[in-house]
Amino acid sequence: MKHKLQKIKEESQGLCADIVSDLYVSQKHLSQIGDEYHRVTELSGQAARIVDQIDMDFKIKTKLSKTDMLSLFLAHRVRFMTHVS
Repeated sequence: MKHKLQKIKEESQGLCADIVSDLYVSQKHLSQIGDEYHRVTELSGQAARIVDQIDMDFKIKTKLSKTDMLSLFLAHRVRFMTHVS
C-alpha cells in the first residue's frame, strides 16, 4: 500500500512540475501579447500623424501638385476600369 501511495505522490509531483512549467510559458506568451498590444495601440493613436507625414514626404519627393495627383489617380482609375471590364 505504501508503495502505491509513493508512486501516486511521485506522479502527482511530476504533473505539478509540468503544470508549473506550462504556467511559466503561458505567462511569458501573455506578457509578449500585452507588450504587442500596447505597441499597436500606441501606433494606432498616432496613425493620423503618420499618414500626414507620409503624405508630406510624398509631396516633397515627387513635387507633384494637387492637380497632378488628381490626374494620376483618375488615369489609374480609368485604366483599372478598362482592365476589369
